[in-house]
Amino acid sequence: MRCDKRHPGTLLKSLAVWAAGIGLVLALGAAPVAPAQQLDDGHGSFRSGRYRNLFVEQGHSLAETKAKIEKAFQQLFHGDAATERVYFEAGSNANGPLGYITDWANNDARSEGMSYGMMIAVQLDKKHEFDALWNWSNTYMLITDPKNPNVGYFAWSMNTDGTPRATGPAPDGEEYYAMALLFAARRWGNGPGIYNYQQQAEKILQLMRHHPVLTETGPFRIHPDDPPFVLNAETFARFTSPNSTERQQAQTNLAIELKGQGKSPPDPAAGTRRFFNNQGAPRPTSAGPMV
Repeated sequence: MRCDKRHPGTLLKSLAVWAAGIGLVLALGAAPVAPAQQLDDGHGSFRSGRYRNLFVEQGHSLAETKAKIEKAFQQLFHGDAATERVYFEAGSNANGPLGYITDWANNDARSEGMSYGMMIAVQLDKKHEFDALWNWSNTYMLITDPKNPNVGYFAWSMNTDGTPRATGPAPDGEEYYAMALLFAARRWGNGPGIYNYQQQAEKILQLMRHHPVLTETGPFRIHPDDPPFVLNAETFARFTSPNSTERQQAQTNLAIELKGQGKSPPDPAAGTRRFFNNQGAPRPTSAGPMV
């Protein structure tokens, strides 16, 4: 597992994938199963209780493996604030410490990063960081406006001071929140309020399955204080979201690379023109629920 100080988010996602891969089967046992169901658990690790350690199988000692993973965690969560870490604590409230995972490229906190961070924390038995991330998520990202059709979900992008950049959710955030909370309930047991992990996970899962369809919620808005959004050629050209930075940077990088090869870069507005001239059907980027 390489530690690239220039791109700490890459290592964060690698750790998250590692955590999900090791623990995925555990989630199946996190919720009680009705006695009437006869499930075949197969013959894998969940049933046997023995989990493979691929590092050890490659000749590394258990102590060496633990030290390497702990070093990666310390870098990403408590390393140099300018070049290594993605986790930052932000004071406390009545529920305890607050902490967030930042997306360095866009200077925001995103539900996927927050929930990935919680997955890493619970798998590595880091309860303090887990609770701080979950507290920040509930304090700032949870959508509580009853007129918002996404009420009960988590806004997918927030400024790191807790002010909103988006008003809707992204599904991977909710999915990883629920899984991380189920893991936490099994590892640490349940506490009061938002730290009743099992209850909080079941609440998210119930909402994902049975969220009511809300109507008469008023005109659609991209950001909380925006005027009502109407999709046409003019408004689409002015459309912005936290993903715009990534998209524009990718277009710039591609143009530089193609010019270096003596080629002409594509026109980034061509897809928009085709869409509104009905000469094609490209899907408008980020104009769905991830706003």
